Amino acid sequence: MVPLDPHRTHTAHRMERTGTARSPCLLSNWVEERATASLDCDSSAGTGTGHRGILTPELLAKLMDSTTYRDSYTQLPGTSNCQRGQREELLKKFLYEKFRKEILSEINSSAQEPTLTESTTKRDYQVEGFIPRKPQPSRTHDYRTEQPVTFWAENVRSITGVSDTRTKDTPFRKSSRFSAPISEYLDQPVPYSLENYPNM
Repeated sequence: MVPLDPHRTHTAHRMERTGTARSPCLLSNWVEERATASLDCDSSAGTGTGHRGILTPELLAKLMDSTTYRDSYTQLPGTSNCQRGQREELLKKFLYEKFRKEILSEINSSAQEPTLTESTTKRDYQVEGFIPRKPQPSRTHDYRTEQPVTFWAENVRSITGVSDTRTKDTPFRKSSRFSAPISEYLDQPVPYSLENYPNM
């Protein structure tokens, strides 16, 4: 067991009887503490470390309308009087109305003009009277037997690693000289042999 401090025990009993006492001279005298409890009030609990009159001594006074900004940037004396002549004022109003009407007329005229939705390329490469038409075929083509005209078929002679093309009917494929031996050629023309000799 922890021994109890008699001073702490006495203080606890005193606080239970009368609450917190502010007068140090009335310690351990609960009769007088109770008699002076209404006069001995603690006002520091609400204000903390400050006091109530630190901003203004009049707690019920209204807030001031003036601020530091308003007091510093006040209107200079004499600016309310007429600083310009009558001729200058009339000229200013005339010019204001004149330029206002010009700007409004420009805005209204630009709003009525139709907007062109064409690109620069379309405007530069446009010929009057041109009618786009598809070209007519020069001869009949059989799509089942002819090889299609592609980019690779047109540039086959400039590509390395492609089988030799002796005629226009030669099918486009990769070079088979390095992939399969001649004995395994399945009804395919041997390299450097003629293919479709009459159609060369």
